[in-house]
Amino acid sequence: MADATKKALKRLQHAARAPSRRSEYERSLFFTAPHPSGTGSVSVDLNGAGAYAYDHVCARLAEDLRFEYMEEKAREAATQLFAARAAVQKSDSQIDWFIDEHADEVLDLTCSFTVEHLVLDERRELFGASFIPANDAGLPTWLGGAPSPLDSVIAVETRGTSGLGMMERGKESAEHALRLLRAGVREHRSIVDDQLRFRLGTHYWFTMDEEPRAGWKRRPGEPITFQLNDQLAELATSPPIAELREHGSNEVERRASRALEWWERSFVATDPMIKIVFLFTALEAILGNSSEGIKSEDLAMHRAALSEALNEGFSTPDRALGLYEYVRSMAIHGEEPMAVSREEAQTFEWDIRRAINEYLRFARDSNLTKRKQVRAELKAKRLEIEAWLRGEDETAGEAPA
Repeated sequence: MADATKKALKRLQHAARAPSRRSEYERSLFFTAPHPSGTGSVSVDLNGAGAYAYDHVCARLAEDLRFEYMEEKAREAATQLFAARAAVQKSDSQIDWFIDEHADEVLDLTCSFTVEHLVLDERRELFGASFIPANDAGLPTWLGGAPSPLDSVIAVETRGTSGLGMMERGKESAEHALRLLRAGVREHRSIVDDQLRFRLGTHYWFTMDEEPRAGWKRRPGEPITFQLNDQLAELATSPPIAELREHGSNEVERRASRALEWWERSFVATDPMIKIVFLFTALEAILGNSSEGIKSEDLAMHRAALSEALNEGFSTPDRALGLYEYVRSMAIHGEEPMAVSREEAQTFEWDIRRAINEYLRFARDSNLTKRKQVRAELKAKRLEIEAWLRGEDETAGEAPA
């Protein structure tokens, strides 16, 4: 990791000292940074490989544990100052100066988490973690009192320079150990699922010099009390979804209800990857088909056609295709899925809820009662969109009307 960071810095140093040759076809990056003398500023003009060398340094600093304590803006400011020093002081390497100035000592600490609904008879070392009875854990003095429930503690080893980053990595290790414990004891046929719903609590602490230093983080997805009023009640009863009957009077309504159930599962899921999987299941319930073959393009194009058929416009199917192929499919087939942000998952969640409403509205307006009828009615609009995307439409450059 250290050598990789030095190599990245070396490439940026070379780029900052090279003559600037702008090309309209190359990416460029221009910024000003404080002059190394402490007076005035330096303008740095990076283009082509230089701009990418700058990006690479910022990325390496985020991954190198010695620099993880720095916020993103701090990493960018430090990288810009490094480039400015390299451009001005061309005879001396700035790499060692940068590391001495910004690298922090990597700490090896034990991170402990409270565990709810798991009672231990004694301390055990399992799956790379320490499972500790609550009364043997050496709990810190909690602000506002001890967390409840507190049934046991799990402790894992962590490394880094950012307390938050170390806690997040420690949490992943602890959750992995709990997952293996659930899967292992499930071999016992008399143990029921509800007995294995133990989970991490909201409190954690690092042990430094034999002293616990406590922290707390709200659990993802923890409910926040919601207050309903007249305005919100009116809003809740306004979309087509509000007219869904509990059991549905036809196939269209029943499929919409099933899709809404999957949407709800995605809504309460805190892992963006799981959320995406549930959302595509909801979309397949209303616009999918049971035939074999690749379904990603079929699903994405019918989704676009649905909005376009209602004159709601549509976003290009690229996002849905990418999420289906690189998140949903890879997760389902045991591959490493593409990372997806919480914000992107929430945007897709909003679109799927909109799709369910549009599905009901389109079926109602066209007097359709079955999913295959909806798909058949959307075929012409789908073909029109596909032609437009390929540039074959007679009105090239204009979105389908």
